[in-house]
Amino acid sequence: MTARPGGDLELRERFLLPSEAARLLGVATSTLRRWAEEGKIHSGTTIGGHRRYRESEITRLAQGLGLEEIVTN
Repeated sequence: MTARPGGDLELRERFLLPSEAARLLGVATSTLRRWAEEGKIHSGTTIGGHRRYRESEITRLAQGLGLEEIVTN
């Protein structure tokens, strides 16, 4: 997705490293990987084969787990 002229940078999705996503959820990276394999959360891979998680997916999962608001900045 590209930004339109005049801004709209918020349309660009932020991707998190497994360690970042796990820290925000309070779980181990192995737990996060297992959840992805079980289909509880979606993940993508880089060209080099490294997992990345959409920030929106981490937020959705946190809400589903009943976690308090997470801070990603």
